[in-house]
Amino acid sequence: MHRLYVERFGQVFVEGKNGPLPGFLLEHLLLQDIIHVAAIGGPRRGGCAASCRPRARNLGSSLARMARKNGTPLMAWWEGGMYENEYVKEGGLWKLKLLNYNPLWHADYATGWSHSRPNYVPKESTLYPKDPTGPDALMAKRPLWPDTDVVPFHYPHPVTARLARLEGPRRLGV
Repeated sequence: MHRLYVERFGQVFVEGKNGPLPGFLLEHLLLQDIIHVAAIGGPRRGGCAASCRPRARNLGSSLARMARKNGTPLMAWWEGGMYENEYVKEGGLWKLKLLNYNPLWHADYATGWSHSRPNYVPKESTLYPKDPTGPDALMAKRPLWPDTDVVPFHYPHPVTARLARLEGPRRLGV
């Protein structure tokens, strides 16, 4: 987590400073959370595990005059994605076990998602430690808008109790 949020995002978005920069906006909204908690290790062990599936809506921007002043590129974008995270409760504290973010679309703010360019944010390809801020493992590559896919669910259908049958990615073919 430190590698991703402090080292990678901290260098990219806030020039290595602790906290936001004047003139930079980064909103990361989590919506429609579905959380399941289960006991693990038996009732006397007191352990718990949880899975959480929220949608993410992100927007980011650098103020034009601040970008000119700092000599940084002007940025303004939208993003949407889905998390399928796993947590574990150890010693009374909830800890993130797996951060599994699946971006679904990215777009420039000015032109919107109807003009999204392919590979807006390139997928990571180099692992840690070769990339000091890279991921521990590469996740399955999912298509981005305008192609679509369903991020697998951690839970069965609430009415039928069946697992969702996924058909696979749907490609625009343009």
